[in-house]
Amino acid sequence: MAKASSKASSYNKKPNLTSGVAGAGGGTLIILFAKNLPDSNPAKSWLILAAPTISVIILWILKRINLFLQNQEAKVLQKKLKAKIEAALQFQHLTNEERENLQRKLSEIEMADIDLLTERIKTLNIRIIENT
Repeated sequence: MAKASSKASSYNKKPNLTSGVAGAGGGTLIILFAKNLPDSNPAKSWLILAAPTISVIILWILKRINLFLQNQEAKVLQKKLKAKIEAALQFQHLTNEERENLQRKLSEIEMADIDLLTERIKTLNIRIIENT
């Protein structure tokens, strides 16, 4: 069982490319772009000065996009898993043990979903209380 768990956790680990691109790369690209502008262009000095801030903003945006995409992927996978389990439960030749195992897995998915929604509501309530 531990082997499957480590395999699943290694599957979930995706390289985080946003920090490298936006952190060093984004600021460097802005500075290179600014240095290629003519000296008479007023944006040149502003871009050079603002490059670190722009890089941080780009990094924040990319992380938000990455998080959104991961959440969407999780939702799609959860729907697929539920559908597969429900389809498997319709199979007439399942043993009682197999049927119970599938029902337990379906129940675990539902409980995880309920826990996630509960945490989101708690987080939102804390934000509402802090802002009042």
